[in-house]
Amino acid sequence: MEALSIQSGLLKGRKISIPNPVHGHSHFTPAKFKKAVFSILESLCLNGKLSKKDSVFIDLFAGSGQMGFESWSRGFEHVVIVELEKKRFQSILEFSNTLKLQIQLHNKDSFRLVKNFILNHKVPIFYIDPPYTFWEVQTHKLTQLLDFCKSQRSVVFVQTPLSIHLEKMDFREIGKNLLWTYVNL
Repeated sequence: MEALSIQSGLLKGRKISIPNPVHGHSHFTPAKFKKAVFSILESLCLNGKLSKKDSVFIDLFAGSGQMGFESWSRGFEHVVIVELEKKRFQSILEFSNTLKLQIQLHNKDSFRLVKNFILNHKVPIFYIDPPYTFWEVQTHKLTQLLDFCKSQRSVVFVQTPLSIHLEKMDFREIGKNLLWTYVNL
C-alpha cells in the first residue's frame, strides 16, 4: 500500500496510509505543498506574528489527515482534523490512536463544523483542500466557508486546481495546483 511521509519534527519519516479513493476523489497534498505551507508558518512564527502554542491548526476535508499530523509533528500544540468520509476517518483515527496523539478528530462535515473552531482566543490556521469537484458543484458553500475563515484573525491556506481564482488571496503555482494564502494577524 502506498503511503505519505511526515516530513519534519517528532514524527519525521512516519508513514500515513493513503486511503482508497471515494467517488473518484483521490488527490492528496503533495510534499511541495506541505513544504510551502510550513515554510510560511515557520516564517510567521520566527517573525513573532504567530505562536505554535496560541494557535490551532485545522485540517478541513482532511483525507488522510497528513496536514494535521504534520502540524502536530512540527510543534503545533492544538490540532483539529475533520474528515466526513467514514473509511478515511477510521484510518486517521487508527494512526492517531497508534501514536497516542492529543489531536481533536471529527468525523463531520467541514462546512457545518468550521464555526465551532473560533474558541479560546486561539488563532485558527485553516488548511482547506476539498475534493476538486466541489469547486464545480459546491462553489457557493466553499465561498461562504472561505469568507468566514477570512473574517477571523487567522491564517488560511487553500489547495485548488489551476482553474480556480480566489479573491483577495495570494497564490503560488505548485505543479498542477495552486496554493492560496491569506494572512490576517
